[in-house]
Amino acid sequence: MVANEQAWLRMRKFKPVVLCRRLPNNALKGTRREASSCFAGIPAARPLARALGVAASIVVLPIGCRFMLTMTQFRYSRVSTTRTTKLLPEGAARLLRSMESRPEWDEVHISPGKYEYPFVWLSWHSDRGYVVHHLGENERFSFFLSVQKTMSSPQVFVDLGGQTQELWPPELFVSFDVARTALEYFLASGKRFPEQCWVRIDRFPRRTVRQRARAVAT
Repeated sequence: MVANEQAWLRMRKFKPVVLCRRLPNNALKGTRREASSCFAGIPAARPLARALGVAASIVVLPIGCRFMLTMTQFRYSRVSTTRTTKLLPEGAARLLRSMESRPEWDEVHISPGKYEYPFVWLSWHSDRGYVVHHLGENERFSFFLSVQKTMSSPQVFVDLGGQTQELWPPELFVSFDVARTALEYFLASGKRFPEQCWVRIDRFPRRTVRQRARAVAT
């Protein structure tokens, strides 16, 4: 690294983090403030990475962050296509925004290229927000991102792939910023952001309904 780049890093209090393949079970720690700083630092990696010629190998994070990255290569696909596309943490916001201009049924699945788990399944609901569904490696139950632990009664109509229609609690529909934080953390670690609220798939109220109930539910 040249002197100018070293000075820039000292001034900004950022450091380059080399991606590592494996993490110990207790490696992913940090407070909400630290994690937020980590996410804010990710776009800053782009000019430095281009200067160093290692755009795919370096992410710049604040020195105070207790945050580690893996070399897991995540890829995403849409319901509307079988093509998969590489996805890095800095691409999370762009992917989420792109969902807002596509049909709601065109959901997104994200997983390692050669492996089934861990995965995140994303859906966008124009009148409510995003649904973020995560299943970790070697886990029996999947989890949904939620705005809070306490669930209200099922009120929001959800079409599950055209096979089943259900009503879900509104707390399972999150804002862009909440979804972005969760997705960036997942793409960097393969795990759920522990400072966010996650509800196990069998721990929230849901009700199967007929298609005609949608008008009443919404």
